[in-house]
Amino acid sequence: MGGASWVYTFRQASLDEIGREESVTRMEGCAVRVMKFLLAFCVVAGGPASSCQQPDFPDTHLNLGIALGLKGDLDGAIAEYRQALRLKPDFPEAHYDLGIALKDKGDLNGAIAEYREALRLKPEDAKAHYNLGIALWDKGDLDGAIAEYRQALRLKPDFPETHLNLGVALRLKGDLDGAIAEYRQALSLKPDFPEAHDDLGSALRDKGDLNGAIAEYRETLRVKPDDAKAHYNLGIALRDKGDLDGAIAEYRQALRLKPDFPDTHLNLGVALRLKGDLDGAIAEYRQALRLKPDYPEAHNDLGSGLREKGDLDGAIAECRQALRLKPDDANAHFNLGVALRFKGDLDGAIAEYRVALRLKPDFPGAQNNLAIALRLKGGGSGDHR
Repeated sequence: MGGASWVYTFRQASLDEIGREESVTRMEGCAVRVMKFLLAFCVVAGGPASSCQQPDFPDTHLNLGIALGLKGDLDGAIAEYRQALRLKPDFPEAHYDLGIALKDKGDLNGAIAEYREALRLKPEDAKAHYNLGIALWDKGDLDGAIAEYRQALRLKPDFPETHLNLGVALRLKGDLDGAIAEYRQALSLKPDFPEAHDDLGSALRDKGDLNGAIAEYRETLRVKPDDAKAHYNLGIALRDKGDLDGAIAEYRQALRLKPDFPDTHLNLGVALRLKGDLDGAIAEYRQALRLKPDYPEAHNDLGSGLREKGDLDGAIAECRQALRLKPDDANAHFNLGVALRFKGDLDGAIAEYRVALRLKPDFPGAQNNLAIALRLKGGGSGDHR
């Protein structure tokens, strides 16, 4: 049987940045503040904002930029932040907010440069360290992100989102114990933090603590019942515990909430096949492939299902497609070998078993099948070198 793929819910904090959380409060009063600035300098009531703002007052440009950002006008916001900085180059808040806007526009290099400039001017700004960490994360610089998250926590240790994101980064670096400590710290500060419960569950599963993982996923769903990924992750943990019915129920819940998630269709197919529902499994594999055509695990598992249904040509085609996408998949070579053997192509089967063993020398199924195929060919001992 082909192996299912497991996808975890790595995430950054639910808020885009620490500064964004802080600026939400600031932004709620932004329109009022901007109006106060505009009214202070306005000559004609009701005129457009561009005619009312004081042209040489950087704070007005900053606040107008924030207001435009709230309205979804990123280009207008960026223009106002840049104007504020032309008037006042050493304006850390403007550099910071410009960084946020540039990140929202997808300009990570520009965002990183602005966050660094904000920190040059105001080194103890925790939210700027945090947002710089997120931008570095998005650039693939995990070490840089970790360093910035730690700086942010040195300055503001009671911010749960930073602990969460540091935990995610540490887990990706392979430091499970460090990640778990950070997730637990996030939860000590914010007990009803569904993302932290979910990520803690995944880290505990990685550590082999399935009961702890299941408890954390259930806590995630208590706080956030419609979290499709938490249902999915709970399904994986239940399957690992041997509770196939529970796993199937959770996968179905995940698909009710997020029907276009190919990994859930694949894993539901795996569970249905283990329960003996081959037709249901094949339907799920096909749905996974409709959503993600270049999905080697789904092609491989569909090939295995078709072989069990007696469709050897279909099975061979699916295994070959899996190997086109993932040539070093020992399971797909093994499954192709099995299908070829049933088709009577012993030479082809032997070749595939040998590739599977080259890729995965401790593969008992391939060793046994190779020995059988060699005996059928009159090859003697079954030496698979």
